Amino acid sequence: MPAPSSSAADVATRRRPADLHRRLLEAAEKVVVAEGGSASADAIAREAGVTRSVLYRHFKGRDELIAIAVQRPFEAFRDAFRDACCRQDDHSELSDWDIEREFMSQLVQLFRAHHAFLGAVLSPRSPLRRSHQTQLRRQLRSTIDELVAVVIDEIQTRDRGYRPEVVSVALRLEVAMVSGLITHADWLLPQGGDSWSAAEILDHLTAFTLYGARLADGARR
Repeated sequence: MPAPSSSAADVATRRRPADLHRRLLEAAEKVVVAEGGSASADAIAREAGVTRSVLYRHFKGRDELIAIAVQRPFEAFRDAFRDACCRQDDHSELSDWDIEREFMSQLVQLFRAHHAFLGAVLSPRSPLRRSHQTQLRRQLRSTIDELVAVVIDEIQTRDRGYRPEVVSVALRLEVAMVSGLITHADWLLPQGGDSWSAAEILDHLTAFTLYGARLADGARR
């Protein structure tokens, strides 16, 4: 693909910075999924429809851009859950089942939308240098810690009686479970006539998280 023309570059520079920032993040995800470790700043800039100089005005380089693109969906998930909690006026309305199923629904959407990109960046064949991988993993752990804190605060506000340390462990296992499920769904889940619908997948995830393997037929609320 040819580099953007000077007129195209001029148009790009007149776009709002927030719009260019978003386009570059989206382009980074597409290019990494398509090219893996060979993804370059030039390729990302071309995908975004800008020149490489525009990319470097917004990010220090390719690795920072990719790392921020990885963090973005997790941070959006954290913020969306926090906002949903703040909008809920009557904390007594929702059951444990309702809260957990909605949480699982959002988590499944996150990994369905970004699993190929996350797998490429966080795998041993990541396009990031080792130092950037280490920093990114540290930042992701911090974001998960923040999400845990939001969930614990919400549960305590609702006075559900779950201990914070149990919530912390459960949430981390939920992230791992959903990530693995989405990544390996093509061979892990039943296929053909026995396949599960999206609603059934959410029900199974919610049931297992709340009640484990001992779920009785009447346990859902």
